[in-house]
Amino acid sequence: MDTELISFLNSNKILKTPLKAYKAFNEDWTSSEGFQYEIGKTYKITNNHEIQCCENGFHACFNPLRVLKYYNPLKAKFAMVEVSGQFDFECNLGKSFIEKIATSEIKIVKELTFDELINEAISSSQNNNIIQCDENNTNLLFNENVSYKNYIINTFNTSIYLLNSIFNTTILNGFENNLMLNNSMDNTIINGRKNIITSHGTFNDIYEKGEFNTINLLSYSNSLFSYGDYTTIINNGEFAKINSYGNNNIINSNGYSNLIYVNGKNTTVNTTGIHLYIQGTIGTKFIFGIYNNRKENKLIGIANITIDGHNLKEGITYFIHNQEDFYISDYKYGVKCDVNVEKIMF
Repeated sequence: MDTELISFLNSNKILKTPLKAYKAFNEDWTSSEGFQYEIGKTYKITNNHEIQCCENGFHACFNPLRVLKYYNPLKAKFAMVEVSGQFDFECNLGKSFIEKIATSEIKIVKELTFDELINEAISSSQNNNIIQCDENNTNLLFNENVSYKNYIINTFNTSIYLLNSIFNTTILNGFENNLMLNNSMDNTIINGRKNIITSHGTFNDIYEKGEFNTINLLSYSNSLFSYGDYTTIINNGEFAKINSYGNNNIINSNGYSNLIYVNGKNTTVNTTGIHLYIQGTIGTKFIFGIYNNRKENKLIGIANITIDGHNLKEGITYFIHNQEDFYISDYKYGVKCDVNVEKIMF
């Protein structure tokens, strides 16, 4: 809990001594609003508007992992910063934890890699639960109903169950593990090979960096960022965001209104959901189910397309209307694409 820090902020109107925090940026070191930053420089608000979160001010997080919520972690830049001056902050979870802070002055101290950001979270937290297992451990159960805790699990050939938590971070290092999550709004980071991860929770962010892993998403509104190779991704939820940066991956997705972005090579996407949003590199194959209408949702055919670089270009998001009047359109401009679609109707 951030009780002491919250009390300190509530008792001060101006931060005279800079506080250490963390910030994420776009690839070119701009913010989501387009403001340009540089390492080592200090920036000050020059307008006379009140500093307010989400409205006016330089934003940062005291918890390093909270910055992952605002930018794509596989493309973002990260930095340690110092914040000072006038400020405003937001809390969540019963006002026990600080979500973010906005200040009138910020210094971009140094760049952090993704792994360094994770290490900062571990080293700065007093809520680390480090589990080191040997081959004799076959089952681990965590049902603590806690929040803002870091689980660092170093193990292999183990079944791990994490239940009833929120806003926690789980880092799994190992191979041939079976990790089952029933949490919400958690961060899960997978380093290793041949692990099976099954998520029953909602609004979770999962980051996978190994090889030959299998990710199962069984509920809705989850985000997956995978940059491992030979990964199998199975999504049975709705409103999922799947980002695949590795090579030789297989994605099977079922559900309504999912986003599937493929940035690696030799990846095949099979989906039976409707109202889809896709993006792929050249050579990515997408196989869709075709349905009579959304109400009956009866499968009446299969469509097959490939990102060829001509009719369908890489880096462009397309909307797939995979119903009886099947068509593909450029999501940004809403223009239907003249694409040769291979169809097999039942």
